[in-house]
Amino acid sequence: MVRYIVIIGFAIILAISNPTQGDFHQWFKSQAVHELRNQGYGDAVQLAQLFGIDEWLMRQVMSDVHRKDYVILSTYKLQVDGQELFVIGIAGQFIPIII
Repeated sequence: MVRYIVIIGFAIILAISNPTQGDFHQWFKSQAVHELRNQGYGDAVQLAQLFGIDEWLMRQVMSDVHRKDYVILSTYKLQVDGQELFVIGIAGQFIPIII
């Protein structure tokens, strides 16, 4: 009996902490900025952030994201540089998988 209560409690915690579209937006933006800076585009990133171009670009990217919600997790699918990126969002964390 206690085991079932623990399992149900764990499932409820996972359901409550299921990431939102906004959480995914912030995570993806931070990953993109980090990757661009690593590739030597730090100045371009700063310029885009200064003029708000980064938010416009992120809205374009987010409009192509296909999100599916499940009880304890969410999945996100989008195309990045010709590759399909599949991301699992669970407990406030994101796990990217390139397909």
